[in-house]
Amino acid sequence: MTGCKDSSQARQKPTQPKNNNSNSNRSDRSEIRSIFKNTSLEQANEQGQTIWKIEAKQIVYSEDRKTGELESLTGYLFENEAIVLQVTGKKGIIENNGEKIILQEDIVASDRRNNLTVYSDKAEWFPQKDLLIVQDNLKATHPNLEVTAKEGHYFTKEERLELRSNILATAKDPPLQIRSDHLWWQIPEEMVIANQPLQIDRYDKTTITDRLTAKKGSVDLKQKIALLEQNIELKSLEPPVQVASHSVKWELKTRIVKSNLPLQIIHRVEEIIVTGNRGEVQMEQQIARFSGGVEGESKKEKGKIYAEEVVWNLATQRVEGEGNVIYSQAEPELTLTGSKAVGTLEDKQIVVTGEEGDRAVTEIVF
Repeated sequence: MTGCKDSSQARQKPTQPKNNNSNSNRSDRSEIRSIFKNTSLEQANEQGQTIWKIEAKQIVYSEDRKTGELESLTGYLFENEAIVLQVTGKKGIIENNGEKIILQEDIVASDRRNNLTVYSDKAEWFPQKDLLIVQDNLKATHPNLEVTAKEGHYFTKEERLELRSNILATAKDPPLQIRSDHLWWQIPEEMVIANQPLQIDRYDKTTITDRLTAKKGSVDLKQKIALLEQNIELKSLEPPVQVASHSVKWELKTRIVKSNLPLQIIHRVEEIIVTGNRGEVQMEQQIARFSGGVEGESKKEKGKIYAEEVVWNLATQRVEGEGNVIYSQAEPELTLTGSKAVGTLEDKQIVVTGEEGDRAVTEIVF
């Protein structure tokens, strides 16, 4: 229990309803039911600290008093005598002396520590387990993130929301949307974690600038950084390129993509593919840098370049290669080797040079 140092100390029964208006009636099946109006229930730990409290317009108890029907209720979860969570609903059912509370219709749950508010039409609250399960039209809002999903499990002690199925998370800064079927939202850290496939759309106002898919990943909204793993594919609107890797750090504000694993970039218009063992692409500056062994190829002109390092200007298509350079093309068939290369693959205008004192080698096949 959040408001209790030792959860085993919080197994006391709730206090009796506090009100001045109560009566009993007998149903058609001769069941005696107790009715309390404008009443409250609460539970305290062994130190006398309030753990939770429920206020209701009316409570109708079953004969054995294990179940109570609530009307117009407000529930509070305490920590060190301070309210941390407030839950309201039109209707509810309290079971087993408050171990489980079912809420129905117009449910609003607010965490005062982190400004999280959750809306739904159905919820199950387990105060002693620090757990609130919300279903049906789930919507969760925070100053920088709004989420909809089929179901959510809010762990109040950790301030962590687990989201399940048909998830859409919309962030304001940086402006992006995250889609997945399973997310963990760590509210104080403003961290969203996906252990299942996810899609991230980055926006400039209402226009999608980049769309990324991956098998799993995390988004740090404070640092504005996304870390993605496995089967990553990023498509950029401008420049018109596609990036692929198995591990990527994506700086969402600056649109910089970095990887210490093999990185491939495809220019969709020019049909040029460059792959390096490590790489970085700056979308705003339209510059890609590769190292650790690089291969570039023009599918249109059948030209290829190999080098230790390559800088590719995505706007002008200018390529600069350095270190053990090999350039080859099919028509006319030739191979150039040297230490440096500068030019464009799209029209096979490549100049290969050697270090001072060395000669570039040209091999022409007739």
